[in-house]
Amino acid sequence: MFVLRRGLYLCVCMALLCCALVPSALAVDGIVLIDQAKAMGGNVTPGDAPGFPVSITISGNYRMSSNLTVPNANTSAIVIIANNVTIDMNGFSILGPTDCPTDGFSPTPGCTGSGTGIGIDSGSAGAYLNTRVTNGTINGMGFAGLYLGLNSRVEGLNITSNGSYGIIGSGGLIKDVLIRSNGGLGIYTSGAIVENTRVLWNLSHGMYFTNVTLVNSSVSLGNGGYGLVFNSNARYFNTFVDLNVGGQIFGGSGAGNNTCGAAACP
Repeated sequence: MFVLRRGLYLCVCMALLCCALVPSALAVDGIVLIDQAKAMGGNVTPGDAPGFPVSITISGNYRMSSNLTVPNANTSAIVIIANNVTIDMNGFSILGPTDCPTDGFSPTPGCTGSGTGIGIDSGSAGAYLNTRVTNGTINGMGFAGLYLGLNSRVEGLNITSNGSYGIIGSGGLIKDVLIRSNGGLGIYTSGAIVENTRVLWNLSHGMYFTNVTLVNSSVSLGNGGYGLVFNSNARYFNTFVDLNVGGQIFGGSGAGNNTCGAAACP
């Protein structure tokens, strides 16, 4: 009986020790959590220094568990230095101090407090592959909301009031996204699919594409340049374009059910 109890005691102790050794940054499903306190503490992944930006150096799944607020317009929030990273913003926000006001009828006249900061960046340093970002808000970054590498996937985001760009990309999917009142281009990317996305009141063009692109069921309204700019083979359909200061559409081919103002697009 003593041996049995001693064995049971050892098993319980080992189980408790194993639980203690599980990194506190991991959720029960193995997803790495990111919040303001962890950003300040560092070591979210190996090589991540305390403070911003949070450096993600390992492929995998990450989930925000609080808002992330950067200290100034020249600081990025999250920098990805690995392929195959998914970030679920989990309804939270990445916030910076830049302000690009709009009255909701005309493009922002410009931004105060612009800088070099990026909300989530997997593209400026090495164009890392297969970044996925979902379900949150990026507001007030000094330079861009998102700067993503090849084969990126962006879904369910609000990207607003960033100093120069809403999204810079190298191809992928942009779906169910609001891009509003940024201090330059709303979307700048190469070959991409854009679906169910609204691009409003940005200082320059609404969407600018440099390679083969498909735009579907989207809105480009009230931007300071063209609503849509295509510099290569492209198709757009079920899309509404209006009140863009520079013009409605440059290049590309309409595939039906497109509206420019009160009439069908030419």
